[in-house]
Amino acid sequence: MFKKYSSVMFAIFILSLLTGCIKIKDKEQSAQKNANVESQQIDSKQIKHQIVSSNKINDFQIQFSWNANDNIKLVKVTEQRQTQIYELPVGNAWPYSIDGNLPKETIKFEFGQLKDGQWQNCETLDIERPADFIIDGEIEYEKVKNDLPNYFRIYFKENSKLITYGKDAEITNPQIFASAGSAIMTWPTGRNATLGENGKDGGHISLKIETLLGELTLDLHGENGGEGHPGPIDPNRNGQPGKNGIESLTVREEYIGYSLSKEAQCLREPTNGTNGYPGLTGTQGYPGMLGGNSGQAKVEISNSLQGHVSVLIRAGNGGLGGLGGRGGIGGPGGQAGKNTYVGDLGMLRPSPCKPAMDGNPGPEGNPGPSGELGLRGQEQSSCLVIGTEKQCSSVSFQI
Repeated sequence: MFKKYSSVMFAIFILSLLTGCIKIKDKEQSAQKNANVESQQIDSKQIKHQIVSSNKINDFQIQFSWNANDNIKLVKVTEQRQTQIYELPVGNAWPYSIDGNLPKETIKFEFGQLKDGQWQNCETLDIERPADFIIDGEIEYEKVKNDLPNYFRIYFKENSKLITYGKDAEITNPQIFASAGSAIMTWPTGRNATLGENGKDGGHISLKIETLLGELTLDLHGENGGEGHPGPIDPNRNGQPGKNGIESLTVREEYIGYSLSKEAQCLREPTNGTNGYPGLTGTQGYPGMLGGNSGQAKVEISNSLQGHVSVLIRAGNGGLGGLGGRGGIGGPGGQAGKNTYVGDLGMLRPSPCKPAMDGNPGPEGNPGPSGELGLRGQEQSSCLVIGTEKQCSSVSFQI
């Protein structure tokens, strides 16, 4: 009985030595069970890691840290189907550089030690390779919205823009790097609605990230209203016709028998027709269209702001008034006075009087006045939350 009991105790003792790393991990896990997880830092039993990025594209480093533990001396790293073993330095921290240009994969980190020629694993972390989604130039959000969540960081090159075109947008990448002139915009600068259309609103942007590096502008302007329609053409504004001239007066020729004894004589020259009357001024153009309301945004930065965020809140301007309607057509000129007479035998003959001229058409009326400027949209409130600090405003601000 005693031998059997001793054998059981010995087996338990050996098992406790072999599982010492597991017990340590379980104890550490219990101690940190209710700990708050900081941004970009994940508690995974004993080993913590944080992804740190530089201002270069796809240049990352994973910084590991852990509590003192004699069982953590080496790390096996498996990436690109190759495994390498690194000796951990003295201390409880170790950095590992990552090239985000390499194909997307999960990198395996196994922390432990070699004991009696055997690998004793304490903890394994599977970490997806971080990479940058690059914004270069002007990019439409709708075309890339399904790709953005697959990247660790959004990297804005200099003077690059991500434009929503008034659509709602939700961005939840861990990090954003914003070079000079970077912006998330609701509409391209100076965008006008089409003729006769109200400007569209800027929509809503939800930006929930952990870290922002650089200078980022949120340009939340509404679309400008379209130009009003031109004034209609009104035929009642056409000019009146000129007056017709007075016909000539002629003494017809005389005959004796079949011989002409006296030629026809002009007693009164015909008069010219008068010029047509000018057309009247055209109708007024229609008012410009309503500008769109500004966009709205809620920006949440949970970890750190290493730079500035500028929030531009601008309603769309009212559209220009429509052009005035075309002036009325000038009236036609009056007809020249008739220059004929009824000769002998009742036949219509040309008068010897000097012919008159038709009047000229009247000038076209002036265009009508332009329509009134459209009404401006409304500025709407946006909020910026950094850690526990919150600021909301319906006017532009910067933090």
